[in-house]
Amino acid sequence: MLERCAQEISEYLSAIMERSIIITDANGIIIGAPDKERLGDFHPPSVPCVKYRKMSFDDAEAAKRLGVWYPGTTVPLFFQNKVIGTAAIAGDPEIVLQFTTLVKNQIESLLREKFAVGSLQPSQRMINELVRDITDFDPQTGTDSVLTEQARRLNIDIELPRGAISVNFSNFRGLDLAKNPVRLSYEKQGDPLLEEIDYSRTQNMVIEIMREVFQNPQDMLAAVSRDKFTILWTLLPHEKDDPASAIKRVRELCCEVTHKLNDSAIETIIGIGYPAKTYMSCLTPAKTPGRSIPLPKNCKRVRVFIVSAI
Repeated sequence: MLERCAQEISEYLSAIMERSIIITDANGIIIGAPDKERLGDFHPPSVPCVKYRKMSFDDAEAAKRLGVWYPGTTVPLFFQNKVIGTAAIAGDPEIVLQFTTLVKNQIESLLREKFAVGSLQPSQRMINELVRDITDFDPQTGTDSVLTEQARRLNIDIELPRGAISVNFSNFRGLDLAKNPVRLSYEKQGDPLLEEIDYSRTQNMVIEIMREVFQNPQDMLAAVSRDKFTILWTLLPHEKDDPASAIKRVRELCCEVTHKLNDSAIETIIGIGYPAKTYMSCLTPAKTPGRSIPLPKNCKRVRVFIVSAI
């Protein structure tokens, strides 16, 4: 996938940042560069970067010794927890180091977006509709056979024990690049920058990020509004009689989701509901008001609460 869009991303970011940004594959071969004559060339600093999955930087002397065009920094690019290539930014390492991570995050976000737009939309719309129908379902006026059939078409067993998680955007921050919001709160409905954000693409990107963490195919991840997502997560077989272990596992997953979203410039508030034996029960208000599920101590930026209504 990287090969299909590397050149486009390289030219786009190089023009905005006004410096050379190249992209290589996992073997260190340049597949995206503002100077197209470099395409197909070998980029030596990328090899240790991929091998050790860490950033590297080379001053002018090191660049000359390695036989590369410019000094700069090189960072690994990740997709679905795998290193798929690198990005190298030309310039004095002391200068470019300050925005290298931002460029890396932007490239990875663009890759997720392109993947999501290309392959997730049709089935994801059906999952979104299913989760909305579940949350709106009234057993006194409706029949759950319709929901069961909807789920069956998506190869989802709706009767499995589940818990509910609510993921809310507290804001969206884009990089300080052309036509991107530096800081945008959803409360500012009159902000003209709202028109410049394709929220459907942003939602698909968020779904893909969360799916990297919640990998169980029976977990339902859905966008229920512009800035709110729901995860109906499935208990593992050994967790059915041990909900405490289920909560421990899920809160760690939520912490990972938060870190990944923060890396993509999205701040979140996450609410975790206690698991239940049926999908309807996991959506009912918590019986113990004020009781909360704390996240690990290394996840300090997250506010976590019991989900009383999704």
